Amino acid sequence: MLTSEKLLNAINHSVDGIAIIDTEGCFQYVNNSHCSLFGYDSTNELLGKHWSISFNNSNIEHMNNDIFPIVNTNGHWSGDIIGQKKNGTQVVQSVTITKISDQGILCVCRDDTKDINLGRLEYLSTNLGKGIIVEDEFQNIVLANRQFSNLFHVTIEVDEMIGTNFFDLAKKINPVIKKNLEINTKIIEISKRREPLYEERIYLNNNRILEMDYFPVYFHNKFKGQLWTFTDITETVQLQQNLIDAKNRAINSEKAKTAFLSYMSHEIRTPMNAILGLSEQLSLTILMKDNHFLLKTFRMLQRVCC
Repeated sequence: MLTSEKLLNAINHSVDGIAIIDTEGCFQYVNNSHCSLFGYDSTNELLGKHWSISFNNSNIEHMNNDIFPIVNTNGHWSGDIIGQKKNGTQVVQSVTITKISDQGILCVCRDDTKDINLGRLEYLSTNLGKGIIVEDEFQNIVLANRQFSNLFHVTIEVDEMIGTNFFDLAKKINPVIKKNLEINTKIIEISKRREPLYEERIYLNNNRILEMDYFPVYFHNKFKGQLWTFTDITETVQLQQNLIDAKNRAINSEKAKTAFLSYMSHEIRTPMNAILGLSEQLSLTILMKDNHFLLKTFRMLQRVCC
């Protein structure tokens, strides 16, 4: 007979990650596989925490706006989700979410990061926030996303790009790029080398800055295609420049302050030395008692100031 203890033991040792989330969105139960999937050492690190701890901001929004409404209406949802491990790295999960009456939801998830198919690539291309182009070994586009069209102001539909040659498409996007870079020539050069390329910058005419990455795809040491990603880094570059400018202003301000104090110290010291010499000569003369007091007080003040 299957007892509650045996059932709980089986769940704890399941290869799938299993979690129960209460009505407040906090983990009420997690098994060991769920902890391992997200890089946690023990269940205590997740119990009582909100489910959003396992996702970045864009995927939290995706869960709230797209997935949970379906769960509330239909009672369940199945599909792929990009989660976030404890160390910040991403993990692709195959997830089934089931509503447990009014007590919360049950989540069953599996790490499918290494199991990439065209459907999952399409999902990733939609949710990564990057412009993406995937080509086959003949340089024909097999996958493109809306972000790519938006970044380069491509007027043709994404579906119309499929099957076309990326070199030909690059000629159409060349007008939006600053004249110091012929993008189609650059793409041909990179494709011939078939070596990974990271953080190649592209400057657009609208003052946006993109970062291009290139990855050749091999299967059993045979070239099968290539992946291009394009990321808008304009805000990041501007923030870095603002920080540099602020640092330079602080350094210049400190230099100006030091120079001012050095200059003023020199300018003040010269007349003070003259006054000190005159007061010394004055002390050698015959003075009234009140004048001696004033001269003594002046010397004390001179020592404090200088």
